[in-house]
Amino acid sequence: MNALIESAANIKKNGNGLKAQLLGEVCGRGVRHRVFNSEHDRLDEAVDVLTRVRPYVPTVGEVVKRYKLDAADLRAHMKRREAEQAQAITEIVNDAPVEITDATSVEPSTIATAMLDTPEVRVFLRRFAASLGCQIKLLDEEPRAGLDHGPYVLVCGDGYHLVWKFGLPIEGIADALECLAREQRLPRDRIEEAWANFGKTWRW
Repeated sequence: MNALIESAANIKKNGNGLKAQLLGEVCGRGVRHRVFNSEHDRLDEAVDVLTRVRPYVPTVGEVVKRYKLDAADLRAHMKRREAEQAQAITEIVNDAPVEITDATSVEPSTIATAMLDTPEVRVFLRRFAASLGCQIKLLDEEPRAGLDHGPYVLVCGDGYHLVWKFGLPIEGIADALECLAREQRLPRDRIEEAWANFGKTWRW
């Protein structure tokens, strides 16, 4: 009983965020064919989308109509962006082919040094994070003195668990993403090496 009360309290406290985690995004492709249990459920989901409780993923047709584009041009642009993103990540993370041996060392981060917090940088890092299954979010509260180094957090793909438990500056996010990319390339028994130099180029 206590567990049920606590769960209900958490739902009330966390509100939209918890509902989004439990129900996930609404895919535009499936809405037309969705079978709702009642008109109330149909309206409820529509309100969730309208009030951004749940993210809505539009169809290509919806985006084309909204932005007055040609579908072929849109798909071609998507492919170019994916290729550019993959190339950028390859250049950053894999400056040279890596052969993992017992002597392999993890060098300090290079892209995190003297990085400016600009919209362009944030967009690039968000795409980098997405390619690694993560998200960049803002702290829910003001940075805590002595604990947080900046206003950003790196969150796992589930939107809940933090990759690093304290707030980071934009340089720290870039550093953490590099470390995470390196971690994914190392054997399980050596993943600690990927984080050996974390913070050396920006932490004060």
